[in-house]
Amino acid sequence: MKAYVISDNADTVAGMRLAGFEGEVIRGRENILHRLDELIQDPDIAIVLMTTKTMNLVGDVVSNY
Repeated sequence: MKAYVISDNADTVAGMRLAGFEGEVIRGRENILHRLDELIQDPDIAIVLMTTKTMNLVGDVVSNY
């Protein structure tokens, strides 16, 4: 099982990669939701970490999961 980071800035992703997590910078509500749907469908991904700014954009949808 893996964890994946969705961030609004490259510094967070770089730091998480140093800790062994995969991740990417994604901006925009629709882009975040699209990637989140892909990650939820991936059986290898157990945890999706999101920065506060990205969570603020899609929190309503995430709370439904």
